[in-house]
Amino acid sequence: MRKRIEAATLDEFQLSYETEHGKCHVKDSGKVEIGEGKWRIVLSYHDATRKKIQEKMEETRDEAEDLVDYLREKIERRRRGRPITKDGIEKELRKVLGKGYGCLDWSFDSEERSLEVEGWNEEWDRFYETAGIHAIITDHEDWSPSKVVRTYFGRTEIESIFHLTKKALVVPVEPPYVKEDHLVRAHLFLVFVGLLCYQYLRSKLPNDISEKDVKTAFDKLDMTVAIEEDTPQFKLSNIDNDALLLLESLELGEFLPE
Repeated sequence: MRKRIEAATLDEFQLSYETEHGKCHVKDSGKVEIGEGKWRIVLSYHDATRKKIQEKMEETRDEAEDLVDYLREKIERRRRGRPITKDGIEKELRKVLGKGYGCLDWSFDSEERSLEVEGWNEEWDRFYETAGIHAIITDHEDWSPSKVVRTYFGRTEIESIFHLTKKALVVPVEPPYVKEDHLVRAHLFLVFVGLLCYQYLRSKLPNDISEKDVKTAFDKLDMTVAIEEDTPQFKLSNIDNDALLLLESLELGEFLPE
């Protein structure tokens, strides 16, 4: 996969789709043998994500160069204490560069007490040029590269649903106190209905409201039932701005306290 990514050039990519957050580009990259079969490879990158990764790499590069300058000064001062060693320098550089440690060529002469840096090698250039490019493996031969990428990145919505089931707003999955099959089925049915209700609520609420804000608003809702003229009257109490926004979005003003 890495070879396919490194061999790709941005000019070969085509625009797949565009959102308010940026543009996504795709490229069909042939097939690869995995096990006994051949799989299709689709490459993609998002321009905003790519830019963020490159900016982070630039910050890391500057931090590593500042570290080298600091170590040189420390070596030249030769103050008392434990002397700097090649292993010690490597340890410090690895902390800063992480997986990109091999991108910086340097050497240390323990006798001359000299730290030399040749510079950033071709591996750094490759990482920088291919920053943000993903390789997606699929068996869908008839799908366009754009459809493959959209489907792949659409998994985040599915994953968010699984995450939500762990902290469900309506019916929590855990703890599973029920053991009998028909009770388990009933419980999962309620979880599914709860998720549908949540998705409906999300569709009615502004996009800038987070899951945490929605949950907080729900937790504050406290239904009060009063009987007036032999008729139950449902009203909500303890309404604040969070809960008020939720109720107004759902057009439930009739349940607000007078």
